[in-house]
Amino acid sequence: MSRCGWGLMASLWLAGPVWAEATPSAGLSCSDNYCVQWGDIEGEKPNTQYQDSEGFYFKADILTTLSVTVDSQSIDFGMLTPGIMGSRDSVVTVNSTKNMGYNLYVLQQAPLFLDRRFTYLDEDDVRAIIPRTHCDDESDPCSTSVAKVWNNPDQAGFGYTALGDDALASVFGTEATGLKYRQLPLRSAGEDMALVAQATGTDALLVDNQTTLRYQVSPLAINDAGAYMADINYVVIPNF
Repeated sequence: MSRCGWGLMASLWLAGPVWAEATPSAGLSCSDNYCVQWGDIEGEKPNTQYQDSEGFYFKADILTTLSVTVDSQSIDFGMLTPGIMGSRDSVVTVNSTKNMGYNLYVLQQAPLFLDRRFTYLDEDDVRAIIPRTHCDDESDPCSTSVAKVWNNPDQAGFGYTALGDDALASVFGTEATGLKYRQLPLRSAGEDMALVAQATGTDALLVDNQTTLRYQVSPLAINDAGAYMADINYVVIPNF
């Protein structure tokens, strides 16, 4: 199979929590207002008191006070070449009609794999996976919790940073001071979702609170040609 750089493409699919229940059970993350279960979006919600808003399921009384939107449900990096960095943005906007704060989390379902719909995939074959970034210094790498500078396109991998007034500047830095990148946590590896932004005050409305998640990818020279895909979920939890 060809491994020419011009034959690599990458896409991300973005979504909110896809299932909610009134009663906690295995695999659920719960608060007083809702439970989130990762799974297929097909099928009916198990309890009619929960309603859908842009792919996020909320208890009915929360739905009237909190609005969460994503500017696009997918990101296309187009053609990728080893040694050249690809970068794309995803914007999450939060509004409310009640004074509250919120936390924004992110979770990647599985690694950035060669699309298994078109190609036989051996999940142990490193040629079929664009790995998570270690950032610029492999001796002092970034991780799912620690952000580091990642400007060198020869350091292959996939990672993200966050920008905006609510983004964790103490973790990611700013465009003025220099952005830092982290690895995305993987659900397939049993890792917890990562906090990327928050508004802690509960004495004001949320009015177009925007956070930009900037995804960056640089493929390995040995990556097989083809389309690479990953699913990423956003979780927004209100604070009252």
